[in-house]
Parts: sequence; structure tokens; C-alpha cells
Amino acid sequence: MIRFREVEHWLREVALLRGKVRELPHPVAWAERVTGQSLDPWQQLVMCSEAPALLLLTSRQVGKSHVVSLRAAYRAQYLGRRVGVLSPTLRQSSIVYRRAKSWLTADGTAHITRQTLTELECENGGAIVAFPGDRPDLSVRGDTLDDLIVDEASRVKDELIAAATPTVATKPGANITYLSSPAGQRGAFYKAWTDEDWWEKVKVTADQCQRIDPAFLAREKVRLGEMIWRQEYAGAFVAAPGGIFDPSALDDIFGQVPQPAPLEWLPQAEQRAREW
Repeated sequence: MIRFREVEHWLREVALLRGKVRELPHPVAWAERVTGQSLDPWQQLVMCSEAPALLLLTSRQVGKSHVVSLRAAYRAQYLGRRVGVLSPTLRQSSIVYRRAKSWLTADGTAHITRQTLTELECENGGAIVAFPGDRPDLSVRGDTLDDLIVDEASRVKDELIAAATPTVATKPGANITYLSSPAGQRGAFYKAWTDEDWWEKVKVTADQCQRIDPAFLAREKVRLGEMIWRQEYAGAFVAAPGGIFDPSALDDIFGQVPQPAPLEWLPQAEQRAREW
């Protein structure tokens, strides 16, 4: 795994060879400077994370898209990374893309050499690209990335995620980041959170965000009902949002039905056939 300090050292050596030595700003200090706001502790962790696989399970409106847009801008500008953003729709990908572009503008030293509605390139070779999850023909397949961000990952089709992750296969120190609120007990995001142990996992619930009014959360619980509220604000993978019964609750009441061993009836059937 390539650590941030190793990357910083390598870039410094390259700069020395070119006679263009410059200090890399600390990711958190840089983010707070360009936004004029303090980051939450978990957002600081995300900005500084060196994990190759980062998984953010969060409530709605806690600032997950905000921090990954900052991270994308920093890594494109100062580490020369090519960062791809994949979401269920191009509109959602473009939100992260536009925010990242605004942070580069606020930086004051970034030089964007080319930009379109969905892609920008920095002078140092870094880039940020927005991909449309609703247009498989225009999706991420065929590109090569250093960092892949899958926003609202629980709602991105599994086949698109499967097409996207190989884009970082050949890049040293590559990073994949999934971020989302839950959407039932299914899909690549749910599997990553529950079954895959190589991710650095961060969970943020609404009551951990000081910007969300507790009175608002109380009203939302009445309006949405317990199950959907837990999904949207408490990071819970509920079995069937909006359903009448939760299968896990039924198991608690009635118990699990034991399943017979596969084909355990076959020898008896063969014996009876011979006797017949």
C-alpha cells in the first residue's frame, strides 16, 4: 500500500529534479481553507485516509458528498490523480464534479487546462470525471482511473459497479470509495458493508451531525415510520423498507425453519424404486 507520506516524498523528489519544489498542504487544512468551514472529525478522517478501499455508510445530509468532492479536488490538484465519480444518474455525478471544480477555483493556485460539463484536467495531469450511471453506453467502462468514487452506491446497479472497479486495476496506490445511505439488504454496497473485511468502514448517523436539528429528526420519524427512518437517518439495512413484516423479526417470533441436507432423500428413493 502506498501511504500519503510516501506519495508526498515521491512528488517532492520529482519536483526537485524539475527545480520546482513546493510544499503539499495538509488535506484537512486545505479543505478548511477553500471552504471556510471546519470539517467534522469523521470528514477529517476521510480527507486523510490512505486506505485502498473506503466505505462510508451515512445518514442523509451529513456531508458525505461534500467531503468526497473536497478529497477529489485535493488529490487531483496535489497528487496528480485521475478521479472518476459514478452515481445512479449523471446529474448526481455532476453535483460532486461541480463542487470539486469550485474547490479548485477557491484554491487560487490550481490551473485547469481543459474542462467540459463532465470532465476537467489540471496542469499537473490530475483530472476529475463524472460518469452517468443511467447511461450504460456512456459509463466508466474503458477508462483508467487512480481513484474511483461511487456515490449513492446502494442505488448504483451492480453490473455498473462491476464494470467500474477494474478501471483502477493497474494503478499503484489506487483507491475505491463507496458512499451511501442504505437501500435494503441487497447489492454490492450491502455486501461490502456486511461481508467484505478489506474496507476501511465509517458509519455516520444523523444524531452525530450537529447541523441536523433533533426536532426535525423527530418529525421525520413520525412522517416516515420507524423502518424507513432508520434506513434514511440511522444507517440501518432494513429488510423491506415500507413493508409490513421484517423477515428478521419473523425469525425471532417463529424461529428458523431447518433445511434438509441436499438430496438426503435420494438413497431412500432409489431403494424404494428397486423394491417396486
